[in-house]
Amino acid sequence: MKIKEINVIKNTLYCEEVKSIQDITNQREYVDEIPMGKKDKALVACGQDDSYNELSYIYTTYLEPLIAKSTLNESEALKALCETCNELPHPRKRSDYYKMVEKKLGIDIF
Repeated sequence: MKIKEINVIKNTLYCEEVKSIQDITNQREYVDEIPMGKKDKALVACGQDDSYNELSYIYTTYLEPLIAKSTLNESEALKALCETCNELPHPRKRSDYYKMVEKKLGIDIF
């Protein structure tokens, strides 16, 4: 996978203000030069916001059910996703991304 991802705003303080996945993806300029690349499944692209949005998938699949059960609140979940995007170097291994989100939230998710 050859991806250019440029952090436009790399500031964890901004993560305090995110209200949606779109707010997180808007922090980056993202160009996937090899869509559907062989290594895509092992990585998390924080700026992808076209036909497939990995952060949205993670949020909807893993975090939203916990929010519905009141195990987690939405702002904590979004902040953890945002901070993890900012703190892990690009390209981000999916396993590293998931571990850091879990650590930030203090719960096992994945």
